[in-house]
Amino acid sequence: LKLQFNIDGLPLFKSGDGTFWPILGKILNIDSCKPFVVALYYGSEKPPLEDYLHDFVDEMQYLVENGILSNGQHLHIVISSFVCDAPARALLKNIKPHNSYFACEKCITEGDHLGKLCYPDLFAPLRTDASFNAMRDEDHHYGPTPLTRLPIGLVTQVPLDYMHLVCLGVVKKTIKLWRSSSL
Repeated sequence: LKLQFNIDGLPLFKSGDGTFWPILGKILNIDSCKPFVVALYYGSEKPPLEDYLHDFVDEMQYLVENGILSNGQHLHIVISSFVCDAPARALLKNIKPHNSYFACEKCITEGDHLGKLCYPDLFAPLRTDASFNAMRDEDHHYGPTPLTRLPIGLVTQVPLDYMHLVCLGVVKKTIKLWRSSSL
C-alpha cells in the first residue's frame, strides 16, 4: 500500500486560539480510498514536534518494516509523500519558516531582502535528502525532526505546495499587476 500524508493546522473557530492539527492519510493505489484521520492534536498553539509525531513515527516504522495482514494477504507499506502547506512543512521538518533568510527547501541559498524576501540565486546548490538528514545547513534547521526515522526523503518526498505557491502566489500577483496596469 502506498500511503500519502497531509498535516495542517486549522482553527476551530474564527475567534479564539484553539487549533486542530490532524494527520490525514490516503492510500494512493486504491482508487476508491478517501482520506482518513490518522491522528489529531488540539491546542492553543502549534503542537510540540516530538510529542506530536512520536507515536505516528513509531507506528509507521513498524508498518513499513512489517506490513499488514489483510484477508490472509501480506501487504507491504510504503510512504509516498507528505503534502503540506509551508507552515506545516516547516513544523514537520523542524526548519526555518518560509519567510526566513535560509528557508528554501530545495536549494542552499540565503535570501535577500529586496522590498520583500527573495532568493535570486538561480544556480544555488540543491539540497539532498542525505544533506538534510545530516543537517549540513545549520542555518536552515532548528534541530532534528522525528521524520528522519522514517524511510522518506525529506527533500524529495515533501513537495512544495502548488496551490499556495502558484495559484495564490504567482498567479494572484500576476492578476493584480494586470489589473493595475494601463493596458
